[in-house]
Amino acid sequence: MSWKIGRLDDWKVGKLIGWKFIIIASCFFFFFSPPVFAENPEELLKDATRYFNAGNYQLSLKTYEKVLQSGLSSASIYNNIGVIYVKLFEKSSDESYLKKAISFFTLATVIDPEYKIAEKNLNEVLDSYLNEKVRKETDSR
Repeated sequence: MSWKIGRLDDWKVGKLIGWKFIIIASCFFFFFSPPVFAENPEELLKDATRYFNAGNYQLSLKTYEKVLQSGLSSASIYNNIGVIYVKLFEKSSDESYLKKAISFFTLATVIDPEYKIAEKNLNEVLDSYLNEKVRKETDSR
């Protein structure tokens, strides 16, 4: 069996090399350039607080998630996310929000045991959660 090599015209070679160059240059720019478009975590924190104060809890939550993805974390951030979940629970009565709030308040107290605000919020949510469970149990009887 003989293999035949097709002849490439000069314009086809130039076109092929051009596309490869564009792809390689684009990849190089994307992977090796500084993150010019990355958002500043401190600015994101301000935005999250502003959204929270405006009552836009979903957007505030998404913004806090961006903050955490940037590598910035603290007990106060986890506490604030817990507060957002409490607010979402108050709007919807969806128990999963309360469970998430408990998780984030607990995480905040583990990160910083001296952060009393998170400890207070955790205790209040646990009391509320347990009282709600007891109330539901007695109502169902």
